[in-house]
Amino acid sequence: KSIIPPPMYASSLELPAPAVGIASRPCFRDEAATEGRADFVVALSDGRLALLASDVDSKNGTSLTPGFRPPSVLAIVDPFDANASDETVDGEISYEGVTLRDITIIDADENSLTVAAVSCPKATAGKHRFMDNLLEMKISCSTQTGNVEGALAATADVMITSSLLLEGRALRVVNWS
Repeated sequence: KSIIPPPMYASSLELPAPAVGIASRPCFRDEAATEGRADFVVALSDGRLALLASDVDSKNGTSLTPGFRPPSVLAIVDPFDANASDETVDGEISYEGVTLRDITIIDADENSLTVAAVSCPKATAGKHRFMDNLLEMKISCSTQTGNVEGALAATADVMITSSLLLEGRALRVVNWS
């Protein structure tokens, strides 16, 4: 026999694919909270990123936890979709079918996040790569009031700013300051 506690969550959010990892925006000195700002980045199992915001007027209801604001989805973006942006993807590395893990927010400003993440290589028939890539990406997100109800509409763009082929598998990426 064992004691099974009640569910321990303040709210829930449905995403289009299972979450592989989540990173929260660190608190930067003298930074004021802004409505519609991306506070969380979620790496999804299909390779896309979900940007979440903790809005004051969340569509996900209220929380029983004091001070907690339930998150809402700002945007979902595919960082490896070369057709979605003007940037070209490095010709040496194929990002088709790649997923991200150990995503870490390393810098932020009012409209963008700089993240570091490990990309897991796609296994093809009979060929397995045992080397990861360390990626640095700039995620730009802009919000504006959309419809008459005052809901926020967001657009996001991802640019891979740096890619480093590692000599093996990365165990963990952490923000060290």
